[in-house]
Amino acid sequence: MDKKHLSGILVYIKINPGVNMAAKDEKAPAALQVIILDGNGKEWGRLYANAKQFQSGSVGFYGNGKLNNPDNLTARYQCGLTFTLIGSKEKA
Repeated sequence: MDKKHLSGILVYIKINPGVNMAAKDEKAPAALQVIILDGNGKEWGRLYANAKQFQSGSVGFYGNGKLNNPDNLTARYQCGLTFTLIGSKEKA
């Protein structure tokens, strides 16, 4: 996958209502549904990112999975997504 192709991928985040992520953001949902689209709007797949407290102490969402290129089903990609709430890490 070349850089030109990478720049055509858009990540669209749909927030699902759910349980609060943490006391850091009382309006955050328990999970995010992430829809991966190419530059032409063709869907490559969907991933889910669940609320997580990272080892660093920050909170946010994390999800991973594998996707196929819809135009070449033998080409599989691994994807990892991290959404970190800015300023959520406790001060030492």
